[in-house]
Amino acid sequence: MEKTDYKILVIIFIISLIFYGLTLAPTVLWGDDAQYQRLANSWSVKMIPRGHILYSYLVKIVNIIPYFKLAAKVNFFSALWASLTLVLLFLIIFFITHDKFSSLLGIVIFGLSHTFWLHAVRAEVHTLQLFLIASSLYLLLKWYKSNGKGLLFFSFLIIGISLCNHILSVGLIPAMLFLVLKKSPNLKLSIITATLGLMPGILILLFIRTDSISVFKILGDIFFEHNFPILKNLLLFILFLIYQFIISIYFGIQGIKSLYEQNKLIFYFLSFTFLGNLLEVIILPIHDQYVMFLPAFFVFAIFVGMGISWLFKKYRMNIFKKISFTVLISLILIITYWGTPIFLKHFKINIINIRSLPNRDNFTFFLFPPKNSYYGAYDFAQITLGNLPMRSVILADFTIAQPLLYLQEVENFRRDIEIRDIEPKGGKQTQYLLEKNKTHSVFIADNNKYYSIEEFKEYFEIIPFGDIYQLNKIF
Repeated sequence: MEKTDYKILVIIFIISLIFYGLTLAPTVLWGDDAQYQRLANSWSVKMIPRGHILYSYLVKIVNIIPYFKLAAKVNFFSALWASLTLVLLFLIIFFITHDKFSSLLGIVIFGLSHTFWLHAVRAEVHTLQLFLIASSLYLLLKWYKSNGKGLLFFSFLIIGISLCNHILSVGLIPAMLFLVLKKSPNLKLSIITATLGLMPGILILLFIRTDSISVFKILGDIFFEHNFPILKNLLLFILFLIYQFIISIYFGIQGIKSLYEQNKLIFYFLSFTFLGNLLEVIILPIHDQYVMFLPAFFVFAIFVGMGISWLFKKYRMNIFKKISFTVLISLILIITYWGTPIFLKHFKINIINIRSLPNRDNFTFFLFPPKNSYYGAYDFAQITLGNLPMRSVILADFTIAQPLLYLQEVENFRRDIEIRDIEPKGGKQTQYLLEKNKTHSVFIADNNKYYSIEEFKEYFEIIPFGDIYQLNKIF
């Protein structure tokens, strides 16, 4: 790009950051989100979630931001990396198409896509992960054009470091090596360079947090538990992909055809990158699959940019038609995400197979990305802790315990309450509550499968207490 064109990158970053800032979750959320929000307030190694070393240390940077509450600052941390990711997506699409407007429309479509937008406004590791992947892919494409060894080294360095943020980026490495094998003028030197680039990330995994490598458990589940839900997961991926891009699916397919005709090597590279992420997620027994497909969605957004470039050239659109087309596509995405929860609730179609929580409408929470008006987890935690009597103990599963712990540890609210993250079943929960009942009032946060309810009933009367339950000893 010409020097003056870098103004576009600054504008993309600022507009993206403002947009995600306006739709940002204002406070603490549930489960993982609340854990990451707590994490920014602590240097305890024990609190680091498995496999997310890099995020766990970088997120503490938000403490330098004044005035705002910590939970909002951690949410903003995701928006920051999301905005930088869109800058890189623009650069990649422009690198292939040399068309600024199709590159801009490509990032608008991806920036408004369901899963990316949803995770740009809440506390999660995925926008940082996607930024690292996008950086690595962009540098490798630049190397493809110039054969600069520094670019090759840093491309593999970044993808190696990304393994310290999320192990699933390993699925992209074969595609990167494929491009090296096909393009390198000095294959031996390039392989050495790529290997040296990967080593720091691998060494960090091995020597700093060995328990963070969950890939061994995953492989064990596959080969010893015979867990191969491939067809079901492939169908889920197709449905997720359609929900991300709606009518832009057509442009993505056209972009694949166009790229194949223009540059077969880049076509194969991006296709293998797409398939690498797709295959590892549909084969491995992974939770929250919809967000694990983000790298594949990112690559598909590149294809979408290619397809839009093809469209603009074919129909020779003027600037007014291009802007009108961009507005139309944006409105279709936003209206779809706004209308889908309303439609599903109206016709009582329950496709959200996720537990219900107080103050959380699952349809809206998971299908409509903006979170700027959501205070459900904070209100639940504040009311629940505020209503508990002195010398109380509450046994809570991970999802519910995290916002309760956030209010205690970060906002110093009701530090007198003992919050116990749930223990496995098999008598441990009951034994713990019986012991605590001698000196405390005891409560459980829910009555679902995580709790030994049948055992509790032998010793306690279970009484609703607001959104939780009090256990009174039967004498």
